Amino acid sequence: MHEIKSVTAGTLRLAPNRTFASLISNPIYMFHKKYPLVQIDWRSPRSDFEVSDFVEQGRCDIGFCRRPQSSPQLDFHPISQSQLVAIYAANSNFGAVSDPVSRISDPLSRISDPLSWSEVSQLPMIAPPIGSAARSGLERIFTERSLHINVCMEVEHFESRLEMVRMGAGATLVERASIKHLDGLEVRAVHPPLHSEIGLIHRFEPLLPAAIAFKNLVIDHFSTHRSST
Repeated sequence: MHEIKSVTAGTLRLAPNRTFASLISNPIYMFHKKYPLVQIDWRSPRSDFEVSDFVEQGRCDIGFCRRPQSSPQLDFHPISQSQLVAIYAANSNFGAVSDPVSRISDPLSRISDPLSWSEVSQLPMIAPPIGSAARSGLERIFTERSLHINVCMEVEHFESRLEMVRMGAGATLVERASIKHLDGLEVRAVHPPLHSEIGLIHRFEPLLPAAIAFKNLVIDHFSTHRSST
């Protein structure tokens, strides 16, 4: 009973969209340091839909995803804004679709030099496999702009896609918030921009103490981060 009423033990079940794993890894580590006896069960859903499904079914306590469609069972707390960006290896010539790539040390210095969606469609794209939720969402973005994706490689695992991009095999589109280590990458914004609101979700029913403590820590962490930037 003491473990149920206090944050001393038990299990915290998390379901972050794997795309945002790097975004929330620091708050998870902070929680683990503060409550070392709470076992963390970290699942890796492949899409926002799966995150919502895990939480709605009670398989996980808290999820992280883009804002879901209105659900009577889920409460959404925004924690961050992200923008879709194109990335490719800094030593590649993929940027030549718009202009010659200058070799620069700061991968973010060209974020203000956006590519058009037409230019992005010319990039050799490393994309999720056909039939996946991520691929369907990507195709929808291009279809809405009467464009097609120039796919050169299909890779299901998100981190593996980033690794192939670093090696110069092609480019990919990612949420800016999802990439933490930019070594060897060049990042280009896309115009018109496509923004996403990322947040924490849980069921409306009362949470266990560990989930409440984690939720409060996450919200405080991102509120502090926003106020300091």
